[in-house]
Amino acid sequence: MDNKNSYRSQLDSLPEHLTPEAVSQKLHISQATLKKWIKNGELRGVKILKIGAVTRFESSSFKEFMEKRYS
Repeated sequence: MDNKNSYRSQLDSLPEHLTPEAVSQKLHISQATLKKWIKNGELRGVKILKIGAVTRFESSSFKEFMEKRYS
């Protein structure tokens, strides 16, 4: 399996909602950088759910973001 297919299969197996930790790992960035990206609007199209102090990212919109960014 080539790298692109392996990468896509990883995205296909994502849970419905992702933690900030999972998103920062997938992007290979620190959580501090992820917070800056959110603040600066660099994750356009990724639906971010905030419930009190809990933040989750909708995996389907994150997958679309990743496919556009890395294709």
